[in-house]
Amino acid sequence: MKTRFIKNTTMRELRAKIATNMEKYQSGSFDELMDEANIGSMYFELKDSQIDVDLLSKLKGTKNDLNEAYDASIVYRALKVTPYQAKDERLWVYICHTSGLDYIRKRYPKILASDKDEAVQEIVKRFFIVHGHRGYERENALARLWSYGHLASKNTGIKLDQTLEVFLYQTDVRAQIVERPSTFTNANVFSAVMRFMSVKYKSPEKRKKFFNRKEGEMPAYRRLFSRLNELGGIILLGAMAPQDLDHLVVNAAKQVGAD
Repeated sequence: MKTRFIKNTTMRELRAKIATNMEKYQSGSFDELMDEANIGSMYFELKDSQIDVDLLSKLKGTKNDLNEAYDASIVYRALKVTPYQAKDERLWVYICHTSGLDYIRKRYPKILASDKDEAVQEIVKRFFIVHGHRGYERENALARLWSYGHLASKNTGIKLDQTLEVFLYQTDVRAQIVERPSTFTNANVFSAVMRFMSVKYKSPEKRKKFFNRKEGEMPAYRRLFSRLNELGGIILLGAMAPQDLDHLVVNAAKQVGAD
């Protein structure tokens, strides 16, 4: 079916009436948003985009890191939208209140809190987009999953699901990459780093050495990312050939003891 975007007036009304709609958020549904009679008044459809709601119904919604990778793959494959369209809050507010409602309840149980203020705060973060770019990539329940899938899709050397498994293996690894946009938004640089990390991930011994933290010591992946960030201020990394980038990442890891 065509992707649906909520109307601005409806979105503002939902935001203003979270407490009033608490029962719908915690155990009910927003059926009026799925009623085709309300096309044009509460939401509109975008002709050049598609959403697979059956695929979205397969979301698991647990905090397990492997399930997070699985869910990111589901959301990215279910939504055929452009990066520009994916930055539109109206898209995510609509999906979160309809196809994504059950997933969000499972993934973020604070929504079910008996403390109304606590529940409202969680709903604002997970159903809407606040705090600008941070809200899109780290807080909105579904937008963040799509953004992870989109970033992982830039790694042409490894399948999407495999890339997501490595990329989302640890919360801090993901955060370090997402928070260094000047370095990792380039597809060639991201792919080179993912190829390097995938080798580490495949071996239990190397995985532990590279990803795990030791008390009082910066983990290996952080040392590598910091070094690449430094090199990115000197060299135009994105312009390098893939094989040269692979060589650079390996050398950078050796320089900081992350090999």
